[in-house]
Amino acid sequence: MPTPTVYSTQPSGDTLKAWIIFLHAGDIGDRSVIEQLEQIVPVTAISGNVDDDEQSGHPPEAVIELAGRRVTIRHILYEGGKMTKDGRPLLQ
Repeated sequence: MPTPTVYSTQPSGDTLKAWIIFLHAGDIGDRSVIEQLEQIVPVTAISGNVDDDEQSGHPPEAVIELAGRRVTIRHILYEGGKMTKDGRPLLQ
């Protein structure tokens, strides 16, 4: 399994074609963002604080298995230097 690359900016379409999955950790905004990504690579996405969970169709958190490891995704896990009330149970 290749080492994942983390981008803080938008990668190009050619770069995405080599990926096995795209994890989107919230603040999706327009649903078309996810739809465009899904045409290139499988996507796991969660809602962020600017997304309406029900309208976006994405849960507030996700736990997936990737390369034999459990990966937990949540938009905001810490606030003000402390774990959120929903954070601890998610990680256990």
